[in-house]
Amino acid sequence: MPNWCSNTIDIKGTSDEISQIASLLLNDSGWLDFEVLAPIPKDLSGIYNTLDDGSISFNKTRPERIGLLKPSEFINKLQELYANSENKVVEIKGIEYLFETSGVFLADRTVENSLEIGMNDQTINLRASSVHTNFTPENFVSKIIAAIREDHEQYCIGKYDAANDYHWCLSNWGTKWNVDGEDALIETTDESMYLSFSTPWEAPKEWFQSLLDAVEAMEDNNASIVMNYAEGGCFFGGQVGIDAEGVTFDTEYTDAEIIEFLNLDDDEDFEQCEEAEMPQKD
Repeated sequence: MPNWCSNTIDIKGTSDEISQIASLLLNDSGWLDFEVLAPIPKDLSGIYNTLDDGSISFNKTRPERIGLLKPSEFINKLQELYANSENKVVEIKGIEYLFETSGVFLADRTVENSLEIGMNDQTINLRASSVHTNFTPENFVSKIIAAIREDHEQYCIGKYDAANDYHWCLSNWGTKWNVDGEDALIETTDESMYLSFSTPWEAPKEWFQSLLDAVEAMEDNNASIVMNYAEGGCFFGGQVGIDAEGVTFDTEYTDAEIIEFLNLDDDEDFEQCEEAEMPQKD
């Protein structure tokens, strides 16, 4: 379980400025949502999940991804990936043989479709002892998945400088998960907006910087936007934002300011604090 960082955002401006900024923060349900401003690229979604019962669930990505290729195209991809690795030749031949002899791997299905069907109807069973190759079923499936993952991660690193959505979120939001928008506190008036929410381990400073950049790029928007944050387990905090004059700032809290922001008692054992209280607006 992570330590939770408490965050607040104070926005002050005209009604139009508040409305413009709110459109960057809130989704169609009216909840705070990091993906409104900085959506995770669809390509980065994990290609598969291997469950305890041996089944495989694929998240479809782009047509050019290796997992969405037809069997013959997939074999070519395997050969490209393992061109410089002699010990992969036999494994590729074994996979190719299964594609040719198993009714699961039909020409009009993608490799992902075939694996899903094969796992679900037990044609390919991780607990079986053999299959129509020199692999055990577990080895067969793991080899294909390893190739899919390797190619997918190479593609994502080249395009997004992140192997998957987890690393992309850390780089672009500053935190590994999206905010739980349903639980976030949002208060809005004609000339102000206040948000209070929690994020795991860190403040979403990279996401907030994207918000500041977007607001600065707006015409005739002179709103002030300030994010305060603190985490009581690792004991850090600070303030970052832009004032009505367009001056940006990023300062760290003193110990006393962290204590005040989190409403902690002075004699509390901060090193053992695992969760910080979400502060409420005064």
